[in-house]
Amino acid sequence: MPWPMVHLTIAHLVKQGRPSPSFVLGSIAPNAFRVRQGANEQMKWASHYCPSEGVLPRVRDIQLFHAAHADRSLGEEYSEYLLGYAAHLYADVRWAETVYKGIENYVQRFIVYRWYSQIRSFQNLYQRDVLQLEYILMDIHPETKDLLEALECAPALSMGALVTMDEVDDYRFEILRKLEEPVKPRSLRFMDVERVEQFIQDTAEELNWLLPSWQAQSENDRYVYQEVIHE
Repeated sequence: MPWPMVHLTIAHLVKQGRPSPSFVLGSIAPNAFRVRQGANEQMKWASHYCPSEGVLPRVRDIQLFHAAHADRSLGEEYSEYLLGYAAHLYADVRWAETVYKGIENYVQRFIVYRWYSQIRSFQNLYQRDVLQLEYILMDIHPETKDLLEALECAPALSMGALVTMDEVDDYRFEILRKLEEPVKPRSLRFMDVERVEQFIQDTAEELNWLLPSWQAQSENDRYVYQEVIHE
């Protein structure tokens, strides 16, 4: 899955350069499970609303997730946070289908990979590139400073039983701390920055259409429910 800077950059584009702090926080919140002691893959599947272990949610599942958690009584900040959370889930699905799958196929075509993989797994190769990508995106996107400031000032929120307020708060500051650490510049081995940038652009455009439709559907469902209970 993509790391925080991909999600934050998508958040910037989805909100036309003016994402609310709560939307920014929501866009990294599903990974807050990582601060738990003994964090594991099962916790990841749960926080990412996966129907079963290792199976990513479908787009319809993410829409239903939004509808199930929408609650106007919790205020605008929560509504924005929920949209950011849903945007993260969608971006993960699209990343797995496009960028990640493409890298995996590319690497496996090389005979040298079969030898090299005896020493280091594909995941190690992938994690090396995706870490370096964080700092590349920070350098080439002038909005990074504003995004990190928004991430820092957003009010901490939970997402039901998926991630707690304290976990989201701790994870937010873990990201900020790591992105401030100096890093030795390295070239990407298998990732292509232009392809990642295109992914960010495409995913943001898709979310610009999906998120308002999900929000409208949730509002309509709430209205219909209220009409039914008052009959």
